[in-house]
Amino acid sequence: MKSPNFTRVFLLLVGMAFTAPISAQENEDPVSGGVQEASQTIVKDSEEPWETVLGTPADEATSDPFSDSDSDEVEGRDAARESHQARLLSLKKLQDVEAMVERVIPRVTPCIVSIGETASGVIVKPSGIVITASHVTRKAGRTLIVRLQDGRSVKGITLGSNAANDTSAIQLLGGGPWPYLKTVTPEFVAEAGQWCIAFGYPLSWPRDKPASARIGRITGQYRGKIVSDCPIMGGDSGGALVDLNGNLLGINSSVRLDVAQNLHVPIARYREDWNSMMTRQDVDVVTATAAARSSDAPAPAKKPYLGIYGESAHQSVRIRDIRRQSPAEKAGLLPEDVIWQIDQTPISSFAELLKYLATRKGGDQIKVGVNRFGVNLEIVVTLDSR
Repeated sequence: MKSPNFTRVFLLLVGMAFTAPISAQENEDPVSGGVQEASQTIVKDSEEPWETVLGTPADEATSDPFSDSDSDEVEGRDAARESHQARLLSLKKLQDVEAMVERVIPRVTPCIVSIGETASGVIVKPSGIVITASHVTRKAGRTLIVRLQDGRSVKGITLGSNAANDTSAIQLLGGGPWPYLKTVTPEFVAEAGQWCIAFGYPLSWPRDKPASARIGRITGQYRGKIVSDCPIMGGDSGGALVDLNGNLLGINSSVRLDVAQNLHVPIARYREDWNSMMTRQDVDVVTATAAARSSDAPAPAKKPYLGIYGESAHQSVRIRDIRRQSPAEKAGLLPEDVIWQIDQTPISSFAELLKYLATRKGGDQIKVGVNRFGVNLEIVVTLDSR
């Protein structure tokens, strides 16, 4: 008979023989194939079998359940919601603008005409009155070819103009009535931020197509003209600037510094010059000064005469218009040429140009450095005197 001690030792050895392999299998790392160390943590039946990592610590159990982090999260959700609503509202406004543009373009384009091959105009009377820029018509009594959207070509006679305001008009010849645009009221003032559309025939635009339309906004005023970011270029002069209801705000005049600074003559200027335009009077700085002089006053000393109208623009002078039969026209200078030097002397403003010309006399030749659509040229001009 075996002793109890022997029995206890035998059972202990048998237990170790059967439990050791099972422990090794249970702790084998399924990824590395190695063996993990057995956990030294003893889990009692009365405790949770996992560790809590989220929750409120015991000493904060009585604190405000809406902690700062929770508040930030709520505020973040509110801000995101408001931002989303703002985007939806902006999108809705843009959709409304798009819908208005789609309605306006077919109404406006029949009223925009192409003048010759290099300019535009707008019909504003059913009798066939076209308004455009003075540097397009230059003087009264000229016969021009005007093309309509429907493909017709008709003759037009230039009426009066005001070179200082860059306003002029043309009378279409032939049968009417003609499609025309309504203008804004005399007291209307274009405000920055207002949506607008510029219409015209830029030089690159096919003349057998409807006038091009470019949408933008009013950005301000400059020397009595409307400034917009609607891109315009050569050929657009005399075209229309309208609001989203198709009302005529102004007429395309020139580009000041870049494509985002485009100048348009407000309709108010055309109202001021209407009588002189309809009576075929050409008004400019020279004739206005001559008319103001008394016939008894002594004639002023003759001054050198170039024959351009211009404005200071980015350390240079942009030619806005050229008088007919002037030294500038005879030499080949053109509207939109940018004068940057004369006889190797830098010209950074219109005042500097006048100051330099005051040192010369009629009959002198000057070498005018101009930039014409990105190309530098030197043009020799023989000055006249007046």
